[in-house]
Amino acid sequence: MDKRTIDQLSSQAWAIHNIVRTLHVALPDDASDAAVPTRCLLLHVLGLTEQLAMELMDMDMKLPEANHI
Repeated sequence: MDKRTIDQLSSQAWAIHNIVRTLHVALPDDASDAAVPTRCLLLHVLGLTEQLAMELMDMDMKLPEANHI
């Protein structure tokens, strides 16, 4: 995978993370009897997207600039 592709994927991962964060903040706390704990699920997705975005950023930083188009 080249630097440009990793950079694009990193940007997309951060965009998804920021959208999910906005949704998480906008929703009220889950009711204790909620059939689907939506806010809790979004918190889990936040953790996954942040980890993914950070790993992609680390990969991007480790690739030499010569590969960047």
